[in-house]
Amino acid sequence: MGFLKKYYEKIILAVFLLVFIISLILLILALNKSHEIKEEELKFPMKQPEYKMLNPEELSIQKNFESEKKWMKVTARTEGEKDFSDLLAPYQIARCPSPGCHKLIPRSSFVENGACPVCKYPLRNSEGLEKPTAQYDSDEDGIPDTDEIAAGLNPNDPSDAMRDLDKDGFSNVDEFRTKTKINDPKSHPPFAKRIYIRSIERNKLPMVLTKVTAHGEDKNTWSIQVEQVIDGRSKTKFYKINSSMMLNDRRYEIKDITSETVDERVDNKNTRKRNVYTIVIQEEGDKPIKAKEKEDAWENNEKVKIMDAFTEKEYNLGVTEVFSLGDDRTGEEKYTVKSVDSAKKTVIVRKNDNGVEYELTQKVLEYEKDAPVVENVVGTPSTAANPAMPPDVTRRPDMMPPGMPPGMMPPDIKPPGRDKSQLPK
Repeated sequence: MGFLKKYYEKIILAVFLLVFIISLILLILALNKSHEIKEEELKFPMKQPEYKMLNPEELSIQKNFESEKKWMKVTARTEGEKDFSDLLAPYQIARCPSPGCHKLIPRSSFVENGACPVCKYPLRNSEGLEKPTAQYDSDEDGIPDTDEIAAGLNPNDPSDAMRDLDKDGFSNVDEFRTKTKINDPKSHPPFAKRIYIRSIERNKLPMVLTKVTAHGEDKNTWSIQVEQVIDGRSKTKFYKINSSMMLNDRRYEIKDITSETVDERVDNKNTRKRNVYTIVIQEEGDKPIKAKEKEDAWENNEKVKIMDAFTEKEYNLGVTEVFSLGDDRTGEEKYTVKSVDSAKKTVIVRKNDNGVEYELTQKVLEYEKDAPVVENVVGTPSTAANPAMPPDVTRRPDMMPPGMPPGMMPPDIKPPGRDKSQLPK
C-alpha cells in the first residue's frame, strides 16, 4: 500500500502511455486496411429500370401523321369551289358523326349519298333537319344572352346575375328562373320567398301579481295589486275582478281569484301557513291564463318573428294574423299565418289572393352555431313535391346588415320558477 501512495503519479502516467501506444497501433492497422479497399467495392449496385425504354424515333410526329393517313390532301383551288378559307371568312364545317372519326370536315359533304372525305362514313343531306334551339350564355351566369340584352344587362358580365335590377328583392338570375321580368318591379316571385323566421317564442306578459288583499267573502271587493310594465317602466296598479288591463297591446279582463294554502319556511325548524293567490285573466276569444303570485305569466299562443330579408322589417305575429309584404312600387301581397309548430320549428303562411301555402323552416346559420338564436332559410311552397332551392334574396343597398337577433327559444310550458333578477322593483 505504501508503494502505491509513493508512486501513484508514475503509475497513472504509465497507464496513459500504454493506452496511447495501443491507440496508435490500432490507427496504423486501420490505415493499412484502408489501402486494401478497392474502388469497385464502394459503388452501389445499379438496379435495372422497371419501365420500357422508349425509342426517340417512335415519337416522330411526322411518321405518326403519315401512318394514320387520315388527312385530306391539300390541292389547288378550282373555280367555283366553296370549301376554302381566306382566314377571314372560313367556310362551313361540321364534325363527322362516325364514332371512330369525329374529324372536322366540310359542311358540303353532308349530301344525299355523301361520305366523309376522311373515313368514308356514309352521310346524308342535313337540310330540313330541326335546328338546335339552345340559347347561348356567353358569361355562363345562368341567363341567356338574348334575355340579358332584352333586360338591359351585359351578356359578358357574369356578376350582374346576382344583382337586383328592378330592386324588388330578388336577384336577376332567380327572376329568370321563375319566368318573371328582370326589369319590372311589379313582376317578381311571391314575396313569401324572401322572408324567413327569426325566432318562435311564447311572449311573457309584462305584469306580476304582487299581492291580493281580501275584504270579506265577496271576491269582487278584493284588491289586486300588480306590478305592471308600462312604457318601459314598472308601475304599481290596483285592480278588481272584471277590471281590464292592457298587456302586450292586448286587452285582458280579470275573471277570477283563487288561492291555495302552502307551508312557508320561517327558519330551519319552523314553517307557517300562507295563502298564495292566483288571478285568472282572459283575452276575448282566447283561453284563460293563470298568473300566480310573484311568478311570471305567459301568453297562450306562440309568436313567430318573421324577417323580410330585403327590407329588414320584422313582423311579430300569431296564428290567424294577417301581414303585408311589398309597397306601392313593387305591389303589396297579403299573407296569413296558418300554423306555428315550435317542435318542428316550422311556420305555414298562406297567400290570401290565391291560397297557396309556403313553409318557413328554421335553420342555424354557420356563424350562429354557438349562439342561442336560430334563423331559417327563405320559404318554399309546402305543396311542392320537390321544392327547388329558394332564390337568392337581395338586400336593400341603403340598409345595414341585420344584427344578431335577441332572445332565446321560449319554453313550451310555463316555467316552474322565476328569475329574481327580472322581478319588477
